[in-house]
Amino acid sequence: AAARKFAIETVVFVNAEIKLIKCIVNGILVDLSANTLGALAPVRFFDLVDEACGKNHLFKRSVIVLKAWSTYESRILASHQSLLSTYALQVMLLYVINVNHDSIHTPLQALYLFLQTYSDFDWETYGISATRRFQVL
Repeated sequence: AAARKFAIETVVFVNAEIKLIKCIVNGILVDLSANTLGALAPVRFFDLVDEACGKNHLFKRSVIVLKAWSTYESRILASHQSLLSTYALQVMLLYVINVNHDSIHTPLQALYLFLQTYSDFDWETYGISATRRFQVL
């Protein structure tokens, strides 16, 4: 087989709790980590969320759309730059889908309701979890 060549660009080491190497391989953003067993629990959790949500992997497809919007349009996704983490974004989306499950059937509907929910959210008074909004102290 012919050897494949990969164009690797913009390599960045992220010295966070879970160490990452971020790079672009053939135009695709890639995060690499190793020896991070603790990182597997959230992956499994969100996989179970996707199974419970159903609707042809609505949660996973919505995460992809939301991450694209967050990265390329709003530029709010980059935890290594003190912006939102992927985990935070997924919990925020999970709240939106839990509250609106019956009316969300496509990733664009999920994005719309995500934007509608958080565009004027009072973060000084409330916080969110996967299932509810709560008052902060």
